[in-house]
Amino acid sequence: MKKSSPVSSTKNKKKTSLRVLKKRTRKLQKEIRLPISREEGIFSPISKEAEPVQVSVVLDSDELDARDDGVILEEISEVGEGENENEETKRVFGSSHALSFWKKTIFFFLGLSFLVAGLSAFVIFFYKQKSGDVRVKIEIPKEVYRGTPFEVEAQIENLSEVSLEDSALTLLTSSDFLILDKNSEQALIHVPLGEIVPGGLQKKKFTLVPLLDVLPDTNSGSAGVSLFEDEDKRVISAELSYGLGRSTGFTAKGEEEVKVKDSALKVEVKQDEQILNGSTFRFQILYKNTSRADLPDLRLGVQYPDSFRFISASIAPDSLYNYWKLGSLRGGSSGVISIQGRIEGADGSEFSFPVTIYGNYLNKDYPIAREGVSAFSVSPSPLALQTTVNGSEQYVATIGDSLKYVIRYTNNSGVPLSDVVIYTRLTGGLFDLSSLQSNSSLDSRGGLRWDKENTPALSLLAPGSLGEVEFTISLKNGFSGSGDKNYQVRVNVEASSPTVPYYLKSDKTSALQEVATKIAGFVSVDAKAFRREEAGISNDGEFPPRVGQAGEYVVTWTLRNHATDIRSAVFRAVLPSYVSWTGIAKSSVDSTPSYNEVEREVLWEIGDVQANTKPLEASFQMSAIPEQSFLGQHLPLLQMTRFTATDAFTGTSLQATDSVLTTELADDSTVGIGEGVVKE
Repeated sequence: MKKSSPVSSTKNKKKTSLRVLKKRTRKLQKEIRLPISREEGIFSPISKEAEPVQVSVVLDSDELDARDDGVILEEISEVGEGENENEETKRVFGSSHALSFWKKTIFFFLGLSFLVAGLSAFVIFFYKQKSGDVRVKIEIPKEVYRGTPFEVEAQIENLSEVSLEDSALTLLTSSDFLILDKNSEQALIHVPLGEIVPGGLQKKKFTLVPLLDVLPDTNSGSAGVSLFEDEDKRVISAELSYGLGRSTGFTAKGEEEVKVKDSALKVEVKQDEQILNGSTFRFQILYKNTSRADLPDLRLGVQYPDSFRFISASIAPDSLYNYWKLGSLRGGSSGVISIQGRIEGADGSEFSFPVTIYGNYLNKDYPIAREGVSAFSVSPSPLALQTTVNGSEQYVATIGDSLKYVIRYTNNSGVPLSDVVIYTRLTGGLFDLSSLQSNSSLDSRGGLRWDKENTPALSLLAPGSLGEVEFTISLKNGFSGSGDKNYQVRVNVEASSPTVPYYLKSDKTSALQEVATKIAGFVSVDAKAFRREEAGISNDGEFPPRVGQAGEYVVTWTLRNHATDIRSAVFRAVLPSYVSWTGIAKSSVDSTPSYNEVEREVLWEIGDVQANTKPLEASFQMSAIPEQSFLGQHLPLLQMTRFTATDAFTGTSLQATDSVLTTELADDSTVGIGEGVVKE
């Protein structure tokens, strides 16, 4: 048997290692980690003396093939010798082989994902290139007038080589536009178009109107919030959605900007003549369409002040004496309505007649123009009135109050007024008619009448002369149980004479005045002391009370509020020097009683309380140690309870109190008479 030399054997082993290295390198490119350095060559040793260091290396099979096996073998052999090198190589290749499977799997799925994404992108790109150009264009006027309808045309052009399937057009505007189509949602409409063939062109027209308010108004004539400033700009957009083959979700969009100018419909309210209290007068409502476009189906509403009494109008109203159906108003044309009535109010008072013109669209009235700035004033009446209640023109009454009304009259007409009559009508369920005191006569309607029969001075009232009549009446002692709030009583006063000065347009000389007297709310408070358990608070200590021995008690405060809301509601009371606060307190509301040690004051700050709500309650515990001086007496536990609040309706202050609480404990049914007396 031929024996190989040690050198030959070593070379064979290294050649075998090299073949293994090449084979595995081809299979595990970019994954092999060897204890090598690349400073002097592809496999240069780091140091012959140093320990091998594992470094990541990229091995390329072509590079290995290109190198001389002997050179590579030498370079590898320099890394380590004998079995140490073989073991290290096995360890490195073994771990790389384990990672290979998972990395291949990951690379496979990553590659598959990229392939799918690429195909999808290609399909979309292909269809877009195939579809060419889909154009959406909007044609609108550059300027429009608020309240004036105008047309919007949307043009959809398919310049592609394929059909647009399941196409639909959505027109969208801001909320201050109304699309005049029963299928619209005020500022948005969706219109199916179906298939649009290659080269096809579709046009859709819509009618829009810029509104004065967002929501449809009523015919009250009340003011609303204007949405447009003059020459505001708004954007109107049209979006086409469509599909290509089996793919959906394609869109094309077009938009244009429009300038919205102030309303083309101008409204003005003019006063024809001087307005005297109680005298008839006329005023005019003028309206004009300043645009070239016709305004269809217009309506007009006017709001009258409470003191106005409608008599007639040049055009009969269609509803409630204040609503007219004007019909269409051609561009550049105008109209006028003249209204006659009477103001029955205080001299010098101001009032206005707010006017609103509506466009009736989709069976709803939408305001498109409004005028409410003009203010008129009432000139002094030839017959002046002044009424006071208990000497004041702004008196605030309370339940059970006695009210003295004094009515002063003056002839300012410049001519003698004969047969003057003063009539008052009392309104309000809180008047106690049985308490009425007056020299007037009482008619069947409950009104009071003064004339020359009971007041001779009224037979002839000279120019500049004055006089007065009076009556007294009381209020009932309680509110009704209906749960109402903010009560008032009213007295309407009218003075009249058949004599009419030459400058008045009336059948009589008259003056009117209404006197409203507010009734303040009513609060009741209750303070109670208990020895027994109360509000879930248990008491301990001595009872009956004994000198020098501590005993605990619970105090409960209750508030009942009637007829008005109140603000800043507060309970307060002071503890005697021998009584201490235990810190236990409860309440039926968010706030609970607190204690001020410096002032020795218990405070319950409630805040706002609504009228006619269920009673509010709070409880707190105290501990009392009777002193020798109270032997044989009931021991005072809490000084007088005081309550304050502000009446939200009248603005007046409300106050209530309850008496001192003692160990008599009158509200505690478990304590007998005399049981609460202090003992030795």
